[in-house]
Amino acid sequence: MANRGIAAAVIVLGIALAGCSGSSSSEPTETAPVSFDASVTFQLLNERGNGFGEFTRLIDPDVSETACQGIGPFAYMIEGAAVTIEDASGETVALARLPIGEDTRNGSARPIECTYVVTFQAVPVSGFYTVAVDGGGSIEVTETELRDGLVIALPPETL
Repeated sequence: MANRGIAAAVIVLGIALAGCSGSSSSEPTETAPVSFDASVTFQLLNERGNGFGEFTRLIDPDVSETACQGIGPFAYMIEGAAVTIEDASGETVALARLPIGEDTRNGSARPIECTYVVTFQAVPVSGFYTVAVDGGGSIEVTETELRDGLVIALPPETL
């Protein structure tokens, strides 16, 4: 008989504790993401209209008609150059390498436009960032710009 009383007390206590959980909803709560994937496109543009430029050149037209790289003040824009993302505190939170640049003129006679697309995985949420290419400059951007697919055009006076 005493065992029934103890069992009943345990059941009543269990029901009481379940009612004190503080949440009446059985739906799981969503947590804010702690990281996201990002894409940065660098467009190295030229000013001359003759198909050649003072900032880019085709690497080897005999091997590839579209592989390009930076020259002159943009000589650092070459395959393998480190691209970093620093968070608002200045800590490096993501690192990638520039791929081979791709001439995006699509056969037109306008100057070479050397485009590099760099992807980053699991960039921690920070709000503000600094994107930099090794040997070049840097640019401050927002989290929204990184999430949306940042495009950076590089005329002579920037990065």
